[in-house]
Amino acid sequence: MKNRRKKYCIDRQVQCAVAKRMVFHWVTFFFAASLILPLWHLILTGDISTPLSTKIFTDGVVLLVALASLLPYFIWDTIKYTNRITGPMYRIQRELRALAQGENAQPIKLRKGDFWHEVVEDFNAMLTRVASDQDEPDDAPDLTADALEESVPLVTATN
Repeated sequence: MKNRRKKYCIDRQVQCAVAKRMVFHWVTFFFAASLILPLWHLILTGDISTPLSTKIFTDGVVLLVALASLLPYFIWDTIKYTNRITGPMYRIQRELRALAQGENAQPIKLRKGDFWHEVVEDFNAMLTRVASDQDEPDDAPDLTADALEESVPLVTATN
């Protein structure tokens, strides 16, 4: 059975920023192509009888229809692709939050094609190390949030 994501958009802030950037690039490409295409046509054919503004408009409309039909796919693919980045980060953040709250964190398993495998391997190695240190209570430091709070002085900003 395939391990499918339950959410379409995992980290809305990151993924929408990437999608907006992709749309910006799409619009930039459209305007550049709308200007270059008629000029290229003029160079190839040598047809100077048709006004350039008419060529820009007619070629631009055709280009707009073609590119507009692709835009939804581009957005969908961008969000799906960024799931490979934000999904692992979401799981790491969730397990770090559990540790910070004094709960036991679980090892993280990534899907095929996800990014951050090295980070997750390091995180899982850290969990293994913490678990083995807890098995030897005499030598192991207390890594709970309460113990860390007591051992590290709180630094506050003063005006």
